[in-house]
Amino acid sequence: MNSKQILRLTTTALLFGLTLLLGLTPLGFITVNPTIKITLMCLPVVIGTVVYGLGTGLLLALVFGATSCYVAITQPDALVLAMQSAPFALYFTIFVPRLLIPLAVHGMRRLSHRWPAPVSFGFCAAVGSLANTAFFLSGAWLLGSGAIASAWEISRTAVALLFGTAALTNGLPEVLACVLICVPVLLALQKAKFINR
Repeated sequence: MNSKQILRLTTTALLFGLTLLLGLTPLGFITVNPTIKITLMCLPVVIGTVVYGLGTGLLLALVFGATSCYVAITQPDALVLAMQSAPFALYFTIFVPRLLIPLAVHGMRRLSHRWPAPVSFGFCAAVGSLANTAFFLSGAWLLGSGAIASAWEISRTAVALLFGTAALTNGLPEVLACVLICVPVLLALQKAKFINR
């Protein structure tokens, strides 16, 4: 094993550990107020995908999904409790949106690799965060809105309104946080020759 492979393995292991740390501790969430929590869980997935490509991104996204699943089982929130009567919807919503983050980031990176690095990295971070929020909320709505509406004793329209509000109050700050954190980290990694271009 050469030094490049050792460096890649070490960096991936660090991102793997960071994903676990963010997923299993309160460090993965910034609480703005009781209704707004900004998740930082997609950060290692975005960084890993930009630095090492789709395979590493998918591995980190799988860890993200697994930690989300563990938290959903051990510390279920109101949404998880509402979706327990629809287990397929629940686990689909936990895993699939996470796995779509690296696909979105990889696609954006391929599209933007000739752009100035800060712009390319910013778009990759934004797209990764948006993919997580959009696919999570749309998956929960399409597959679990009936179960949620029944558990909360509200209409499916009210569920849609709640999800739309969450997309604005949580989703947009998450995009901003992801861009503000990922861009400087990726620029530093590029300067350290972790990223060729």
